[in-house]
Amino acid sequence: MPASNASASLLPSSEPSPDSASPREARNRGTELLVSGDLHGALAAFLEAATLAPEEPSCRQKVAEVLQRLGRTREAIAGYEAAARLWDQQGWLLRAIGLCKVILQLDPAHSRTRALLADLRARRGLPPPDSESGMPHEARALATPSAPGPRPDVVAHLLRGSPLFARLEPPLLRLVSEAFQPCTADAGEQILTRGQPAQALYLLLRGRCTVFHQHVDGHETAYPDLAEGDVFGEVALLRSKLVTASVRAATACLLLKLDRAAFEQLVAAEPELRQELQRMGAERLCRTALLLTRPR
Repeated sequence: MPASNASASLLPSSEPSPDSASPREARNRGTELLVSGDLHGALAAFLEAATLAPEEPSCRQKVAEVLQRLGRTREAIAGYEAAARLWDQQGWLLRAIGLCKVILQLDPAHSRTRALLADLRARRGLPPPDSESGMPHEARALATPSAPGPRPDVVAHLLRGSPLFARLEPPLLRLVSEAFQPCTADAGEQILTRGQPAQALYLLLRGRCTVFHQHVDGHETAYPDLAEGDVFGEVALLRSKLVTASVRAATACLLLKLDRAAFEQLVAAEPELRQELQRMGAERLCRTALLLTRPR
C-alpha cells in the first residue's frame, strides 16, 4: 500500500543550512521546549529534526504528538500515519500497530489506517482488529465484583489491545495472561512511591494517574499524567533499582499488574519487548531530568 503524502506539508520546504543542528540535537531541544510548555517552539524543533532525518520515524511521531496537543488533529493524523508506515518499513510492527490505534482514537473512520492495522496484525498472525466496544466490555468484565477471579481469556483480550503486548505469540500470551493480575485503585490512592523497591509492571486500563516527584521540602514536581493504555513501573524493573517517580490514582482506576518475577521471564523471552520498554524508559528519564533541572 503506498504511503500517504498527506504529511508532506508538515516539513519545511527549504533545505537545512550547513550549520544546522543534528537530528538528535534538534530532537533534544524539542523535548526540552515541550517540557517547558512551549508547544510551538517544540513543534519547530521536531520539524527541524524530521527535515534533517526524513527516514527517522520517531521524529515524525514527535511532530504528530505536538500537533495533537495543539489541537491540529488532521495534521497530527497525517504525521502519525507517516510515522506508522516508516516504523513498518523498518520492521518495527509493534510501534506501527500502536500508532494505528492512536489514529483510530482520533478518527475511528480513518480507512487507510484501518487497512494498515489489519495488514500489520495479519503479518503478526494476530486476529483482525476488535470492534470499538471490545476493550470497554472486557474491562468491565474484569471489574465486575461477582466475577469468580481473574479470567485469562479476558486478560489476554486486553493485552492484545495493547501495542506492547499485541505481538506476543499465543503460547506466551497465555502464560503472560495468567501472570497478570487485575487490581483497582481508588482516587487519591498511591500506587507507586519513589524510593521503594521495584515490585511490578502496571498497565492502566481505566482511569487516570498523576506522576510526580516529591522534594525534600515537601513540594511536588508534576510529570505528564498516565492515561488509559499506558504502562508504568518498567524503568525501575529494567534498571533493578528503586522506583524513580511516585504514581497516584487521580480517578478510580482499573489496572493489570505483572510482578517482578513474571516480568523478568517475559523480557528474557521477548528481546524486542525489552528494547521497546527501554526506549520508553529512556524517554521518561530524559523528561524527568529536564523537569528537575528547571528553575523553580
